[in-house]
Amino acid sequence: MIVSIIICTSNRAPYLKKTLESVQKLDLIAGLEHELILVETGITDDINAVLQAISIRGIRVRRIAESHKGLAKARNLGVKEASGQILLFTDDDVQLPQSWIEIICAPILAGTADAVAGEVVIVPHLQRPWMTAVHRSWLATTDSVDLSNPDRLVGANMAISRAVFEKVPAFDEELGAGALGPGEETLFSWQLKEAGFRLAGMASCRVWHHFQEDRLLRNRWLAVSKQFGISIAYLAHHWQHETILNARYHYYLTLAGYWIRRIVRWRQSLQKEGISEWELGFLVRLHQLDYYLNERKHPRKYGRKGLIKLHPPSFASENLENRDKTHKGMS
Repeated sequence: MIVSIIICTSNRAPYLKKTLESVQKLDLIAGLEHELILVETGITDDINAVLQAISIRGIRVRRIAESHKGLAKARNLGVKEASGQILLFTDDDVQLPQSWIEIICAPILAGTADAVAGEVVIVPHLQRPWMTAVHRSWLATTDSVDLSNPDRLVGANMAISRAVFEKVPAFDEELGAGALGPGEETLFSWQLKEAGFRLAGMASCRVWHHFQEDRLLRNRWLAVSKQFGISIAYLAHHWQHETILNARYHYYLTLAGYWIRRIVRWRQSLQKEGISEWELGFLVRLHQLDYYLNERKHPRKYGRKGLIKLHPPSFASENLENRDKTHKGMS
């Protein structure tokens, strides 16, 4: 049996170096083969120097280039090229514990789960007093996931049996980093459960997220709130087949409520780092309604709670440039 580790990277060589240093120290499972699939997208930094400086023993390393941007697309290529019966996923800005492979694979090897969600926490120097569970979950932690009974996977720390991809063939490439916004892991999780597969959580399997510090800036939260709103609308319309009645009315009502509170709490908009939960909630809802008003005109891309896409991505990025101009005063 082969265990495949899939890491997708794009111009984050210093962060990837730390990740690969932790891969270098991983304990391997006796009797199994191990491989690392490194999917490189739009690489312009010196990743060769990073790889030359690190020797990963016992793990066969394969480098694959993906010419198109998008984390979901890169992950799908990794799945296609991997040889393993168990596929482990992490990110290029994560530090792994030495026992990671053994712990995250255990439920699948024991036959008690088909996919496993591990814990993701923020490295101490990036944690802030103003952070709540909501902020941390937006930074790709598992704070909002009940690991005793998980409802979804988080891409920085997950294991999936190859058998799952026989029924749920791919991550939706219209979602995720480099595309519309986060949600491809959530959708894949919903789909695998809909297909009858078992999802387990492993709180004892903790990885550390050491992302770029500029993700904490207020302007980054504003940008991410738009991505979250769009992905929520996409999932609701195309996969859950939901209808929002009087969506335009709710949009303007929400917009008015947002600006009233924004004026009253104007000092909060001056902060350089972080953002309040109330503002995140308003912004996500506004972007969700805005995107829904356009997206409802298009046919649904899945049957209700379907496993396979019915329509190719023909309009996922349509008018995104125009949407960038929408609510530009919300900074």
